[in-house]
Amino acid sequence: MTDEPDAPDPLNRRRHPRHPVRIAGTAWITARVVAPPFKVEATDVSLVGMMLHGTSGAFMELEVGDEFLLGFPITHAKEDVSVRATLVWKRMGLMTLLGDWSFGVRFHDTAESDIAKLVGLAEHQRERSPGG
Repeated sequence: MTDEPDAPDPLNRRRHPRHPVRIAGTAWITARVVAPPFKVEATDVSLVGMMLHGTSGAFMELEVGDEFLLGFPITHAKEDVSVRATLVWKRMGLMTLLGDWSFGVRFHDTAESDIAKLVGLAEHQRERSPGG
């Protein structure tokens, strides 16, 4: 980041639009908490992070700053994508149809091409939806 007043901030969410997506995946906690892998469902993705939902008891133990490895199948491309992320917020009861817990993660140490595959999936789903 620079000290110039008009320089873009790469972590500013408003500069990176969210793309609606529905994709089920698996999360592995990689720091602090010891827990088995658990299922998550993503509802949006951007170039810097995504919103996830789930019902695992492991969510209660999570704290801001915990790190994850997230895996998602990209079925139309017949491949799997893995991204590393850090928990930035969690809430109980935000979208109860998708799980008891919702949380936001920020990507880190992940190839831009892998993030682009998740954004590409969102665009693929939008194109295939009615009115898309």
